[in-house]
Amino acid sequence: MTLDRQQAGWWVEVWAWSSEPASWQLFFGKLETMDLVRLVQNKYGVPDACVAQDRRYQPSQVDADSVRYGWRGLMGYPRKTWTMRNEATDKLENYPHSEPRFANIGGGFSAPYYEFSSYHAKDMVADGLAGKLFKCWQPKDVNPLYGEHLQAEEKQEVRPGVWAWVEIKNNHNHGFDTSAMHVIIAVIAGLVRCKLDKV
Repeated sequence: MTLDRQQAGWWVEVWAWSSEPASWQLFFGKLETMDLVRLVQNKYGVPDACVAQDRRYQPSQVDADSVRYGWRGLMGYPRKTWTMRNEATDKLENYPHSEPRFANIGGGFSAPYYEFSSYHAKDMVADGLAGKLFKCWQPKDVNPLYGEHLQAEEKQEVRPGVWAWVEIKNNHNHGFDTSAMHVIIAVIAGLVRCKLDKV
């Protein structure tokens, strides 16, 4: 379950994953209160450790939610890789996300979060929806706003040989963001492999 916090309410998306890998979208929509967010979380049986909230807006409040509910934070960046040691091979490799980080919120509490590559995450969402990287199923009654949000960005050549996802419809890309967070969680969990060059 991923949350994109707004000035009022949250855009929320729930996916189920299998080890195939395959994913099923179970819910996408705008929820106005934390009580409703928790209600949807409980309805779909999402463990607290499998809930992630975007830290881009109001990070201190997001961190407080993480400590209170046992959630995680995620924060997208334009950078593409983080270099870490592969525990299985003991070699340095590039990953589309950071190691776990912790924000100190005081009182002896810290909130866990990851930084991740928005570029790679959105590439993987596009590939998944096209059936290239993993199977991605949507319900017949999928929220029509979800498709609009996916179309709010397109990949453009911003300068010769450099491509980036560019927002073409302001403030309508929340579904793309929540899906990008889902895919990064799947990468961190080892369900989806994002093949990057070794160091």
